[in-house]
Formats: sequence, C-alpha cells, structure tokens
Amino acid sequence: MAYLLRKDRPNNSFEEWRTARQRYSDHLESIKDKLPQSTYQFATAEWHYDGLHHRSPHDGWLEFVTVREPSSGDRNQYRTIEIHIRLLAAYHDGYIDLSYFDVRSYSLTAAMADFHPDMNNKGHQDWLYDEIRLSDRGNVLHEIEWSRGDHWVIECKDIRCDWTDV
Repeated sequence: MAYLLRKDRPNNSFEEWRTARQRYSDHLESIKDKLPQSTYQFATAEWHYDGLHHRSPHDGWLEFVTVREPSSGDRNQYRTIEIHIRLLAAYHDGYIDLSYFDVRSYSLTAAMADFHPDMNNKGHQDWLYDEIRLSDRGNVLHEIEWSRGDHWVIECKDIRCDWTDV
C-alpha cells in the first residue's frame, strides 16, 4: 500500500496530503522496529516532507545516480550492489546524498517525452514525492516520483542520507 504518491492522491489536494501524511506517519511508526536506524531517521526526519525546509528532497534536482558493485574475496567474487543519488536541494544551497546499501532490486524508469512532450531532453525535473515501506521480502523499499513522470523503486537493506553545503 502506498500513501503519499500521486496515484493514491488523485486530486493532489491539501486534504488528501494531510490525511495521507498522517496514515504514512502511523505506518512508519508501526514498522519502526523492522527498519534500520538510519533509514528510519531519514523517513521520519522533520525536514523530509516539509517542502519549505532546505534539506527536504522535494523539488530537488538530480545531479547524478551511480550504481556500483563493491566486491571482496580473492577473485572479487563476492559482490553487492550500492546506489548513490545526489540531489541539488530545492534552494540550491546544498546537496542531498542518498546511499542505498545491499540493493536487492531496483527500477529507474524515465518517462522521457511521454509525460510532457515539451520537456524533451530536460532531465528528470523535480523530485516530487517519495515514501519508504517494507517490501514483501522484508527489505526497505523506497519509491520516488519525479515531476516529469519518472518513477524509481529501490529495494535495499539500508538507506543513509547526508547533507553537504554548497
């Protein structure tokens, strides 16, 4: 079940947002003991869903996304997947760095010209909404919606969020 995403708030009204935000907060509290501490701190940070706060990812712009396969072992045969996302914060005064560890699955879908034909070749646009839930396998699931219609889902063991001043 999703809470904050546009598909669950068809009118995108303030009342829908307020109700969804409360349900989502209750949901996070109910899974608190199943989330890694850094993931829970990111999900429940006071600034996370406050679009007026400078640290909020809302309206941030993607600087880069990196998918890595760190390895170990005598032949580097033991591998994991990490994803790193850097956003230029909405007020352009800092960077939001999200690191996803022990990634189990991911889908980074870009709508390209399908959502707004006049936005061709203009990037992903703004980070709109995101939410953290548990996957069916008990992993952390982070779902992200971008303003041009792009949709990302990352399933991992943990998320860490860091802020760097510009």
